[in-house]
Amino acid sequence: MRGTRTGVGGFLLGVALVMGSVACDDANAFIMSQMHRVTAPGEPVAEAPGGYSCSNVASGSGSTSGGSRADDFWMTERTDASGLYVEVGTFEQVLESRHYDRSFIAAHAVERFEVTTRGGDRYSFVYWGGSECEQCPPGDTPLPGSPWGCGSDAGAP
Repeated sequence: MRGTRTGVGGFLLGVALVMGSVACDDANAFIMSQMHRVTAPGEPVAEAPGGYSCSNVASGSGSTSGGSRADDFWMTERTDASGLYVEVGTFEQVLESRHYDRSFIAAHAVERFEVTTRGGDRYSFVYWGGSECEQCPPGDTPLPGSPWGCGSDAGAP
């Protein structure tokens, strides 16, 4: 298994791109994600952790993780041939666990959710499927407090 490890303490501004070579008919199976800490009014967005990833599920292997089970916030993304597995938690507690499969990708589906850590920090997530890596999810509804500019006149960074 190959992948990228990204720390989640303080700032998380990372890009995880897991790609491999596969047969042409399976080459266009990507799941993208954005996450960021929901900031309080007036709090600088640049001070809040955030991240973007694009995973090629067709490659069938890869992982990205940040933080550890001893941290207030941690997450793990793991791909295999069936899709992307996601876990988000706080300390030893799993707050959300998701699996995004090939039908999610084929439908170009979008899922948004939010978690609150034991320490009271809120994190917003959006996952979407597609045939190529895209910076912003389809549609025009941004995540609350999104630092990406998606769904606004500002455009993606």
